[in-house]
Amino acid sequence: MADIEQYVHQLINPATRENALLELSKKRENFPELAPYLWYSFGTIAALLQEIVSIYPLLSPPALTAHASNRVCNALALLQCVASHQDTRSMFLQGERHAGWLSAWAACMHALPGQHAAMRVA
Repeated sequence: MADIEQYVHQLINPATRENALLELSKKRENFPELAPYLWYSFGTIAALLQEIVSIYPLLSPPALTAHASNRVCNALALLQCVASHQDTRSMFLQGERHAGWLSAWAACMHALPGQHAAMRVA
């Protein structure tokens, strides 16, 4: 649990975000309460969205590297975790209605390499 807390707090710092994304993405299946922890922790959803928005310039013309793709896929996997958890799903979808970013998420999913396209909101 202490590792998870540390990684979640590291998400808001751009200097430590990449490692935190990787580790949380790997451990998300083993920590069933990760979604509420991400949702209610200060700045984490904004940090995940920032990761997604940061790759937009790499989509046209196509310049997305494998490294950038993996990084954004880790962010998307964590958002998927939030979107599919019973305690955060409705808040996530209500927030989407107000923020209007889910269509951007879908566009990213469409533009990413095939192995990541299987991620979907449950």
